[in-house]
Formats: sequence, C-alpha cells, structure tokens
Amino acid sequence: MKIVLSSLAARELIEESGKYEEKAPNFGSIFIDEFEVSVRLLQEFPEAGHVFGAHFRRVLMKRFPFSVIYAVSGGLVRIVAIMHQHRGPEFIAKRLEMDSAGSDC
Repeated sequence: MKIVLSSLAARELIEESGKYEEKAPNFGSIFIDEFEVSVRLLQEFPEAGHVFGAHFRRVLMKRFPFSVIYAVSGGLVRIVAIMHQHRGPEFIAKRLEMDSAGSDC
C-alpha cells in the first residue's frame, strides 16, 4: 500500500518532533520512530484504524498522545494529520476541513 503524507501533516510531524527534541535528547527521533511504526501498520493493514468522521480513520501512536489521521482510497493511504489526542472537536473538525479544502498530495 502506498503512503502519502500531506504537507500539513509533514509540518506537524516536524514541529512535534522538534518540541520533543527540546525536552530531551533523541526524544524527537523516538517520536519519528513511533510515527514510522504507525505508517508500517497502515501499509500492511490500511483498515486497522478506527473510523474517524465521515471520510477518515485514525490510529493511535503507542508511546505518545498523538493520532495519525488518514484516508484510504484504492491503493493509497493519505495521512492528513498528526494530532495531539487532547485537541478539542472544534479544532479537529477545522483541521480536517483544511485538508479537504486544500488536498495537496
């Protein structure tokens, strides 16, 4: 299964890993490693995530309080967000709307 990361999701990944790196050496790299574990899961089992809204699914990162939000279409998994699990529903709806309006991958 092909994985595509939207530019917004890529920016979130870089920003969040940078924040963790500031907290402790190598913690940002561990965050990225954990994200990659989620990506490998989606490559093998794209329907593994729970349904999330009308068009998306999500998987939880095991070692960090983040969700990987994605859509599956044909042979493609499009990751649209890497979001903290404590974000409110309004933020999540607005963020996913941004991706739908400006699909960039």
